[in-house]
Amino acid sequence: MTISVEIDEKLMDEARRITGEPDDRKIAERVFREFIERQAKLQGMLDLVGKVRLRDDYDYKALRAGDLDSH
Repeated sequence: MTISVEIDEKLMDEARRITGEPDDRKIAERVFREFIERQAKLQGMLDLVGKVRLRDDYDYKALRAGDLDSH
């Protein structure tokens, strides 16, 4: 499919720098692919809302503090 869009040159320059890819088409395809993968992962996590139950004694503050002995 051929599509023509105007993309901010600063964004493309940054994308070229980050990816090391000089080809604009490959950059655009990569951006779309990574966006779709990220959205799919996010949707997968959102599908778990209400389905995952944490233990009653789960203490995320203790885990953050490194107090793993209490679990």
